[in-house]
Amino acid sequence: LNLVWTHARHLAGYEQQDAHEFFIAALDVLHRHSGSSSLLKTPQECNCIIDWIFTGKLQSDLTCLTCGGVSTTVDPYWDISLDVGHEALLSPTSDGATNISLEDCLQRYIRPEQLGSSAKIKCARCETYEESTKQLTLKTLPMVACFHLKRFEHNSKHRKKMDTKVYYPQFIDMTPFTAAYRERSILDEHNSDSMVADALTKNRNK
Repeated sequence: LNLVWTHARHLAGYEQQDAHEFFIAALDVLHRHSGSSSLLKTPQECNCIIDWIFTGKLQSDLTCLTCGGVSTTVDPYWDISLDVGHEALLSPTSDGATNISLEDCLQRYIRPEQLGSSAKIKCARCETYEESTKQLTLKTLPMVACFHLKRFEHNSKHRKKMDTKVYYPQFIDMTPFTAAYRERSILDEHNSDSMVADALTKNRNK
């Protein structure tokens, strides 16, 4: 505790602190004292025990809505922050309570997000600023995956803490949330469309 306080001054003292913030600060202190540099370089350049256990790679795909061009970036992560209060996640039970699972949160996390006209990006193919969608997927998985449930919901007037129960299984298959799974799904859909188009063409030529 003293080591973290020494290197993360904002956490020092006896006031209540955020557990997630402390966890990340502790990892950062251990990482910096392992003999490796911080996460400023590519993850392949660091082989300390913290990165070996906790580091994965997050893929972000920006897709231009005009030409369909995709811009991809890959960044390291130690944890994944998941929304628990979004209305689309909540499914009422018979007694009026709400139920969500860890899988629901992960599905929400990788769902494509339309950025809208206020967040246009410059498309390399169009060479103009265009609207786009953003989708996050997991490029690689760490040995130990850490999930941060965002319990506070913010709006223009106040901040609200949510007590939504999140159910998680003893085992979880992370395959559906990976970049490789999404790429295979897109390829399978493309091949299926091509087969349908070929079949229609053959029928017309009979």
